[in-house]
Amino acid sequence: MRSHPSSQGLWRWLHKWKRAILIFLFTIAFTIVVSMEAKVPPPNQSELSLLQGKKILIAANYYENEAILESHMRQLFLFVSMIRSAGAIVFVSIYENGSHDSTPALLNKAKQRLRAQDIPHRVLNERIPSWRSLKKLQKPENEEEVEFRIKFMAKCRNKALEPLAEHDFDTIVFLNDVIFDAHDAVRLVLTDGMQYDTVCGMDFNRVTFYDTWVSRDINGESMSGFFPFVVDAESAELLKQGKPFPVSSCWNGIVAIRAAALGGTRFRSWRTNETRSKFANEHQIYDGSCPVSECTLLFGDMAQKGFENFFINPTVHVTYTHADWVWHRLFGGLLNTLAPLFLCVEAHPRAPAWTRVPSCDFYRTTHFRIWPHLIWFVAVVSLAISKSGWHRNFRIRLHLKRSRLVGKSNIWGKNLHEIKTSI
Repeated sequence: MRSHPSSQGLWRWLHKWKRAILIFLFTIAFTIVVSMEAKVPPPNQSELSLLQGKKILIAANYYENEAILESHMRQLFLFVSMIRSAGAIVFVSIYENGSHDSTPALLNKAKQRLRAQDIPHRVLNERIPSWRSLKKLQKPENEEEVEFRIKFMAKCRNKALEPLAEHDFDTIVFLNDVIFDAHDAVRLVLTDGMQYDTVCGMDFNRVTFYDTWVSRDINGESMSGFFPFVVDAESAELLKQGKPFPVSSCWNGIVAIRAAALGGTRFRSWRTNETRSKFANEHQIYDGSCPVSECTLLFGDMAQKGFENFFINPTVHVTYTHADWVWHRLFGGLLNTLAPLFLCVEAHPRAPAWTRVPSCDFYRTTHFRIWPHLIWFVAVVSLAISKSGWHRNFRIRLHLKRSRLVGKSNIWGKNLHEIKTSI
């Protein structure tokens, strides 16, 4: 059986360039392995001792999460086991609203397991429509879709926090429907010796940072999906060292909140003509053109009460799907290595507190570094030369000059007529 001519040509090409291809693949594999994010060790016994006697509320919301719930619950129970072993007193509060998949059944199994392990809990399932369906049913006037959604999400999150009305806690750990590691969750709670008002992890969609809408750096600037994620120079340096850096708001799929800082503050949507901060002028308001998350508003309300010790721990990572978890673990470090080589970020100095107003922009000031521009320029010029045929005329002139030097007789074994006809 004869091979197709095109396949023969492909095999010849692969054989010709096999060494270069192997070197290229080895370089890529080596770079991925070298740049993979180092696994941060779990907390030691000295750090775990800080949990002794701490009352911790673990709150979570779920909606149609059957794809990740088994893995999520496995890590949740491991997290509970770890902090209980360290002496913490744990209460688990779960709120699920109107899922049409197997989420309610899976949560019922989790409820049975919580009961079997004698873990105080409340698992609340409510058969209510999704926010999109509810909006169609209620048809609220003069209310944009994003505003309706924020009100709905605020109510759902507050449902998970209802045990705060009946019990006293030291720390609240709030989980979204994420893939996470229990050891990371413990490290998040123990961040900076628990000397924080709130601390968030970082959530990723594939390999880029996801929650850029909610997260604002210490200056109120929107964060980026690409490393180093912040434009504040001091924060970027802390992030590169793997240390917690200050922010004005965050959420990012997993967050620990000091209960005293939260107090009676709860999630909400923005009010009519609400300014973005106590330092904002009357024109800097939240509205349909500058919407704000219920999570960002929660941080703003805590700050109004004087609690502003907010951080992101850059070593705690979560994703929203199993595929994203794999992609992030494999290529996240590589992207972090490459991004600063191509993208030049205009760092901002730390702004005085009285000038910080949350921005409505989703991206920081970024542009390509010079050398990618040069590569692009060379590629364009090379293509233009190739299309114009100028390089052929240049070769003829080069041959003619050399022919004069050798008496116009022979150039590399060819006469002048052969040169002209062969080009």
